[in-house]
Order: sequence, then C-alpha cells, then structure tokens
Amino acid sequence: MLNSHKNSLRLVLWAPIILLLLFLYNCSNSKPDLSIKSTLILDKEEKVNDNKVLTSSTQSLNRYHSVLRNFKEATINYNQSKKTISLQLSEEGARLSLNEIEARFLLPILPYKHDDKLNDFDKANITLAEFARNGISLSHQENNTKFGYFNSSSELFNDEAEYQFDGKQIIPNNRVRPKRFSIINNCLNPGLWELSATDAVGEMFHSWFTLPKSTYFEMLKNEIQVENSVEELSHFVETNDEFKQIPAELEKLRSIEKKLFSTTAILNNSKEIGAYSSQDSRRKVQRGFYKIKRDTSQIEVKSFKDLKHGDVFSLHSFKNPGVYLTNEKKEIKFNPEWSEVVLTRVKPKTFYGGVHDDFSKFGYIEIELFSKDKSKSILAGNIPVQLLTFGEDYRIPAFGAGVLDASEPIERRYLRFNEGPY
Repeated sequence: MLNSHKNSLRLVLWAPIILLLLFLYNCSNSKPDLSIKSTLILDKEEKVNDNKVLTSSTQSLNRYHSVLRNFKEATINYNQSKKTISLQLSEEGARLSLNEIEARFLLPILPYKHDDKLNDFDKANITLAEFARNGISLSHQENNTKFGYFNSSSELFNDEAEYQFDGKQIIPNNRVRPKRFSIINNCLNPGLWELSATDAVGEMFHSWFTLPKSTYFEMLKNEIQVENSVEELSHFVETNDEFKQIPAELEKLRSIEKKLFSTTAILNNSKEIGAYSSQDSRRKVQRGFYKIKRDTSQIEVKSFKDLKHGDVFSLHSFKNPGVYLTNEKKEIKFNPEWSEVVLTRVKPKTFYGGVHDDFSKFGYIEIELFSKDKSKSILAGNIPVQLLTFGEDYRIPAFGAGVLDASEPIERRYLRFNEGPY
C-alpha cells in the first residue's frame, strides 16, 4: 500500500515536468505566425469622371462615401500551422475584421501529385493560378466554424436604409453595412491584394494593399509544401523567362483511357457578338470595353457571320496593378482557323479532396481543338460528362491545374473544395 502511494506521488511530481516538455515540443514544432502591416490605398482604377471609375463592376452611390474609407492601414495575419489568413482594419476605436480564411482559397495551388521540388511545368501552373486573380466574398457573421467571415465593432455601421431621398436628390448612407466584403489576390502583381465591399446595388468600397514579396512567397511555399526556395518561386512567377518552352506534362493531370472520335470544328455563325452568359462580360460589352476594326475603320458587327478573317478586336488594356486603361489598347485578330476537334475519354488525377469519384458514372472527357496546320491547340480536360447539360454553359474552373474562379462567395468555394463541382 505504501509503495502505491509512493508511485502516485512520483506521478504527481513528474506531471508538471511532462506537461512542460510536451509544451516545449509543440512550440518547437509549430510554425510561427506571420503578421504584416500594410497601408491601404484607395481607388487605383482610372477615373472616367468624379463619380465613376473604369470598371465592369456595378457601382453603388455609396462608392465614395462609405465610412470604410477612413481606414488607413491593414494588419494581415497568416497562421502557418492552421494555414489561415485573417485581416483587421482599425481606426480610432472602430474595427472591421476578416476572420479565419483558408489560405488555399486565396493562394495559387496545385491539385495534383507533384514532387517535393517543383519542376518548370509545376511552376508554370502556379503562375497560371497566380494570374487567375483568386478572390472570395465573405458574409457578415459573429462567428463561423466552417469558413471565413467578416464582422465589425458595433459603432462602425448602422441599420438604416442604404439611401435616403430628401425630396430633391438621393443621399447615400455612409454607415451602411456591406452585404459582402471581399479579399482578392491580385493577378498581375504577386503580393498586391485588394479589398472591396458591396451593398445591395453594387461596389461601395475598393482599396489595395501590398504584402512583402518574401512574405507572400513564404505563404505560397508553406501552402503547397515544397522544397523550392522563396527566391526561386518568386523569380519564376514574376519573370516567366522560359514560359513558352515548357513541355506540357499532361500525364500529371490525367491518364488517357480511349480516344472517342475526331470531327470537324464548325463556328456558330448565328451567335451574336457579345451574347455572353456572365454578367461581368455583358457589362463590358454594354460599356464599350471593345471595338471591332476592319483595316483601319471601326465596324458594327452583330453576329459571327458578319466577321471576316483578320478583323481586329480592340480592347481596353488591363495593366499593372490590375486596372483597365482607355489610352492603351490590346488588339486581337479574329482567327476562325480552328479545324478539328478530338474527344478523348480520360481518368483525372487532379483532386480537391477526392471528389472525382462522385462523377465516375459517365466518366470524363478531354476536348482538344486544333488549328488547320496542327501547330496550335486548345485543350479542355477532366470534364465530368454527368455535369454537361444541353443548352447550359459549362463553367467549372476548379479542375485542370488548379485555376480557381476569379471571384465567388466563400460558401461556394468551400463546397467546391469539400463536396465537388455540383
């Protein structure tokens, strides 16, 4: 009995030491968080007039009046162990926070098996994903245990209507709470990110902030778990020195099961120019983001049958830091010389949590479109047949090499990663 008491006493005496050792072990193996302060810069877009900027987004009357414009600085926190990003704006006691956002929702990713050290094909896919402009919009919540959200101190916003009418004019409510608050990984300049907020009408606030390049690529390196140095990743993404000479290692993305058939490509001449399914594209057409020229003269074209080979689409250029410019044009020649289509049945190797099995009933196809001389092709792969519906557009960017939708609600991105492309 005495020995039993002695053993119990020894355990009691050792317990604090064991707990201390466990604590020290966990501390030594946990990764330190990164915390960065960055200045907020408002409205980088080109101004059309005092109350309008050159953008395809619908602008709210609150665009230049929101109390959010008082914030001057953002604090960005990256939890390296949890791989989550949080951001806080604060000014004179007021606070707005973006909380617990999974970094993989915002950073470039590689959803296929790759070596610990990335080769040029992998780095090219990282670059393409970087150019995709990953963005998510958050809803206002006090808490959420599944995905990111935003909230604020009680005095920042009010519960009044978004606009008031004084009998003569509409007066914006500068303290209206946003319906959605977005954080966007800018596409043309690694480390340059954006914040935007929308009310019921449209965009009411837009600002930009910059992460140090070393910090940004450290986040990226930690997210994809590779041995490549921060400097190597940064150099490739920013310079793309040999981007055009990289062999396409498609076997990393899928295996070929069977060539189904090849057929002649036919242009749908009856389709109207500008008959786009996305609201963003329709707005660009309506606002004259492009013109069509034949030789040196601008022409009016209603459908593809009115176009001739060599006609030129002249668009507003999209330049660093990611804004449209009216004084610089991007010109693209119309070239309908795509002659052959090849359909192949494939087995995907890409993944976002093993969701491919949910669509194996009818299999997957790959579509390759060839130019007449076979020197060029466009490839769309890992398309689940089960999701192809007659008369509906197919728009599921989460397969392939990891290029995500440019901007979507965080609820949809969460489902895309965890449930698949329903």
